[in-house]
Amino acid sequence: MMEKIRNFIRLALIMTFAITFLFNISCHIATHDLMEEESSNKVIIGGLFSITGDWETLGKASKAALKIAIEDINEFYKDNEKEVKFTSSVKDTLLEPDLALKFLHELSDSGINLIIGPMSSAEVKVIKDFADHNDIIIVSQSSTAGSLSIPGDNIFRFAPDDSQEGNAITKLMLHDGIVSIIPIFRDDAGNEGLEIATTSFIENAGGFVGESIKYNPDTVDFTDIVGMLSDLVSEQIEDFGTDNVAVYLAGFDEVVEIFKLAKDDPILSSVKWYGSDGVVFSQALLKNEGGSSEFAQNVIYPNPIFGLDDDMIDIWGPIADEITERAGVVPDAFALSVYDIAWVLAEAYLNTEDPKDIETIKYEFMKAANELDGITGSTELNDAGDRKFANFDFWGVRKEDGVFTWKKVGFFDATNELVTEFE
Repeated sequence: MMEKIRNFIRLALIMTFAITFLFNISCHIATHDLMEEESSNKVIIGGLFSITGDWETLGKASKAALKIAIEDINEFYKDNEKEVKFTSSVKDTLLEPDLALKFLHELSDSGINLIIGPMSSAEVKVIKDFADHNDIIIVSQSSTAGSLSIPGDNIFRFAPDDSQEGNAITKLMLHDGIVSIIPIFRDDAGNEGLEIATTSFIENAGGFVGESIKYNPDTVDFTDIVGMLSDLVSEQIEDFGTDNVAVYLAGFDEVVEIFKLAKDDPILSSVKWYGSDGVVFSQALLKNEGGSSEFAQNVIYPNPIFGLDDDMIDIWGPIADEITERAGVVPDAFALSVYDIAWVLAEAYLNTEDPKDIETIKYEFMKAANELDGITGSTELNDAGDRKFANFDFWGVRKEDGVFTWKKVGFFDATNELVTEFE
């Protein structure tokens, strides 16, 4: 049954590409890399994922998605006339920009110029200059910072930029009757971009934004920050009332530490909280350390991420299930995008006579992406190389059958800008 489903996926992808191609590519492995079989003709797709650091849920799922994609690509084209295979070399960046740059240097030194990742905008920002000046194509599955939306560079992103997410979460807040927010965010390019976009949409809608709080990514003790947040929320409650005030939190797994402190604060426990894509499906937030999961449920805490089409579950569902089986985590749309990215990179490479001709590869990449209806839906990109269209699902932590889990709690339809809440 699985093989039939996969054959259908492969056929759908290739028909959408609307080309005839022969195939290629294979394998190089460095220390700590993902191993693939050797081949006489090898083309390596690099991966820069956080496997053991913050946002490791996405990193583990992305690694599995890339492996599955390469297996499917190679199987479909096992008799290609070029007698080549694709393979991968994955580095664990720990979500640290300096490590991402270090590993990009290593991949480049090995002749690898097709890279999926890194995951955060902070990492993409640091590696961008090196990639642009060394003919390296970077395709991030999850970077959203609007500051990185630059036409003509070597950075592509299969995620919608922060303006689309900011609009979605704002529409949900307004739907819930929120009038004023206090933003708190991790001080990096991606989360700052989300804060800027969201506060802009709130203000343009006639709402109010209190003083923002940003914290260093290296912060361990959030005591003072949570105390400051409580004071600011209290001031807003005096002006607008408890039901009309909310906290907007943009971060990664460190939200657990914030919640462990906030749960004992009566002010912070009395208002709704809203989150960002960096927390969706976080396994750290399901462990209920210090009551963090319980707090997340009590304050509602919906987190937006670009949504998958439920009508296409027969297409993306089997891939999602296999990722879960291999990685032990449930993949989100960002992770599933890695599967689509690998197919588009493969086509771009195969349609370019000279693999060192970066401009032609970029052209072919855009062309393939704009024609593909992949497992995550249309992968059409805008002029800056970012995903052009995206609906959003809202996910919250909920306790079911005595276990905390991620549950879809709402949906934002970008075509008509309508919010639907499921609870």
